Amino acid sequence: MTVTVPAPALKPVERSVLPRLSLARWRDDPVLFVFVVGVAIVALLFTLTALNAGGQASLWENAHWTAGVAVALAVTLLAARRSEGRAALIRGWLAISLAVYFVGQIMWDVQVANSYLAVPAPSDIFYLGSTAAAVVALAVAVHGRVSNLEERAVYIDAALVFFAISTGVLALYEPTAAQSGLAGFVLLAYPIFFMATAGAALVGALAGREKPGFRGAYVALFGFALNGLAWLIWIEASLTAFPGPGSPINYLFTIAMLLVGFGAATWTDEVSESPIYAGIASTLRGALPSGALLFSVGILIFQTTPAVNGIQALHVAPAIVVALSLVRQWVLSRENGRVLEQVRSSVEREQLSRERAQESLDAQRERAQESLDAQRESETRYRSTVDTFNRLSERISFASTDTDVVSAVAIAMPRLVPSCRGDVLLQNPSEDRLIVAAAWGDDRPAIGSSPPIDKPIQCPGIRRGSPYQIADASDDLSPGCPAHPASQGSVLCVPMLAMGQIIGVVHLQRPEVDAFEIDTQYQASRVAEQAALALANARLVRTMEGLAMTDPLTGLHNARFFDPLMDRELAAASREGRSLAVAMIDLDHFKQFNDAHGHPAGDEALRAFARTVLGAIRESDTVARYGGEEFVVLLRNTDLDGAARAAEKIRTALELLVVEIGPGRFGRITASFGVASTDAQGSDRLELLKEADQALYEAKQLGRNRVVAAPRLIPPVGAAAHPAFRREPALVANTASPGLEEQAAG
Repeated sequence: MTVTVPAPALKPVERSVLPRLSLARWRDDPVLFVFVVGVAIVALLFTLTALNAGGQASLWENAHWTAGVAVALAVTLLAARRSEGRAALIRGWLAISLAVYFVGQIMWDVQVANSYLAVPAPSDIFYLGSTAAAVVALAVAVHGRVSNLEERAVYIDAALVFFAISTGVLALYEPTAAQSGLAGFVLLAYPIFFMATAGAALVGALAGREKPGFRGAYVALFGFALNGLAWLIWIEASLTAFPGPGSPINYLFTIAMLLVGFGAATWTDEVSESPIYAGIASTLRGALPSGALLFSVGILIFQTTPAVNGIQALHVAPAIVVALSLVRQWVLSRENGRVLEQVRSSVEREQLSRERAQESLDAQRERAQESLDAQRESETRYRSTVDTFNRLSERISFASTDTDVVSAVAIAMPRLVPSCRGDVLLQNPSEDRLIVAAAWGDDRPAIGSSPPIDKPIQCPGIRRGSPYQIADASDDLSPGCPAHPASQGSVLCVPMLAMGQIIGVVHLQRPEVDAFEIDTQYQASRVAEQAALALANARLVRTMEGLAMTDPLTGLHNARFFDPLMDRELAAASREGRSLAVAMIDLDHFKQFNDAHGHPAGDEALRAFARTVLGAIRESDTVARYGGEEFVVLLRNTDLDGAARAAEKIRTALELLVVEIGPGRFGRITASFGVASTDAQGSDRLELLKEADQALYEAKQLGRNRVVAAPRLIPPVGAAAHPAFRREPALVANTASPGLEEQAAG
């Protein structure tokens, strides 16, 4: 299946040679005739399927699937033959896409006839591969209609939509798909590919301002979206009961293909000249990247699905969305630079014209010279402004902390907007106070202090959400700004907005009354906007790094965090001559616990275990989730005996732990421990973990719910030559019964 994408354009172009289809003359138009007859045949097959004619509902269902694709392919081929130029090329690629899909449908019919219903199958390759030709059609439609940089932005927007849709589908079904292996992920690819192709078609239609209506790209992209939605509904329904022949869901696939064929046959180069629609299209295109970014990151932050085999594809898709958003910002920055270059060229041409006028008009020489000097001064200021903005953008693009960003603002702002005093105030994480992050000029506030206001909204700039000038601070009728008190001159409040959220505010003060002109306010707003975006990006990167290093279920660190930490601690312990120990922990019979009480109870047991361990270890120690029910504790300044005692303390605390597994029902968990230390096993991380893991294995073999220390590989000081020194394990056993228990409440 494929989607048709209109060719974006900035001005009306020649319409397609295919006349508009009209039901009043369907007998005279071969394209419409084939479509109407095909729809009638499909409707008949729908009826036979619903009535289970001859007890062959499955046969009729496959027939209407195949007929729907055949009708869509036929009308697209007929329309392509009657077209010329770009229209013929685009319809040709769409016909290829439908042909590939049709081959997949035929292969599916053969598979059904041979009772081969496994997934993945050869038919899946053709079904999913049909979207590739649709992507080519999109590229043909966009190429040459917009600038090169704008064309790249269209492709990036299409990729953003793809990965945003991938994030949503994976958030819903990745754990379920992982249980089915490759087959599950192949099924997830259907809604992702089809709905993403529809999203790409929407991006192309908006970029080219395709004239809206029940035809062309909009019908085709709706058909693709309907196909993807049908797959989502099918997957959801199959989790409880497999949709059989005659299910309403199965009709959607045929309807979707008919819509794609109709859209391909009615596609034109016609561009909407409505300024209202142009504004709507521009707004939607601008909102798509931000919406995709917020949607993907929001799902990553708030999704609570347990990880499947470590890091999910769900974790990768939002990261790609963030990367593509940054690339898109860079592409648009290049486009802005091109526009600025055109402006500069226009200024230079104007200067040349004035010089020629000066040569021809000797009487106006003096005035022309003054004008030229003023122009040169303006160019100097312009170059200085552009250079400052470029250097500011470069500096804050590499900033990783809020301090780096606001420091750059404190340097650049006085160069672009001279002021006697200024400051940058950022909202605290609770958003109930403003904190001075940077300041310059006379009587500057102290860094880290707070202005004398109760709430950030008391600042006029934050309350309005746009720059606000206090023209005369000495006027008693002037509202003033409580966050930046001033007794004279004028004050400018510029909010720092990023993705619709106010991060902080910039205050500027001058001794003159009404000193901040519109251009000056615009310059200050550009700096504040760049700084706000840099702060938001830096915070987002830090948030994602924290999520990548943390287990979402228990809140503990994960192996990605623990291994580098252990390497650093081993190196430090070796330099300072101190001991370091690790304790490997594995919950006893945890699979039986899950099977008996359910996964929600198991998740609660893991969280209770994490709280118990954190309460039993020292603040200097670190605990991490190393696997499903396997954990590891890093014990600083601890030898082998001390590690065994610490593990025994945790084990004793676990014996006293009662986990609520349901209303009035409680359960107990125990764990086995294996400990090793650098004073007994050496300073190699892999060897240390291996010895601790082997000790853990011995604890399980000895009956679980006990602590076993790894065999001493390094003799104690003075014991190397003693005949009594042997390589034997030190065992700390307990007398409590291993495993888990369940008891009634009360």
